[in-house]
Amino acid sequence: MSYNTLKVFLISIFLFYFFGGVFTSNKLNGEVYPFYHWFVFRDVPSKIQAGYAIRILEYEGKPLNPPIFLKNAYGLYVNTNMASPQYSYIVRVLGENIVRKQQEEIKRHREILERSFLSQSVTYEVVKIEFDTLDRWGTEEWIKMERIIIFNTRDKVL
Repeated sequence: MSYNTLKVFLISIFLFYFFGGVFTSNKLNGEVYPFYHWFVFRDVPSKIQAGYAIRILEYEGKPLNPPIFLKNAYGLYVNTNMASPQYSYIVRVLGENIVRKQQEEIKRHREILERSFLSQSVTYEVVKIEFDTLDRWGTEEWIKMERIIIFNTRDKVL
């Protein structure tokens, strides 16, 4: 293959890829493999987000001052890794169901949470938190924290 043929071939591929990317970003409102639009970070998540968390208020009848987040209790209270996707999913769904007052779903997810992550006697609360994504990642600081409900593992699940 001659140099000029190779040059024309490479320029053609580049132009085809470029116009394919422009077409997919303008017409199809997204990306289509193997063409990607040139606005890599156009869909940045909101800076302020909301979620749910579990805070341990009392451990074996002794109040914790200050309460600790279950996620941060690794080694102190639990030996389970709280970064697991199952933990995050259960806490989120439990919080959403408490807000919606769906008793059967609350009961089901509370049983899973207590069986999987809260094996000892504790009083805990489910809190709704609002946070700046970068501040939470770096410093674990919250903008707003609101208690939704308090549970005790000694109590029979609903």
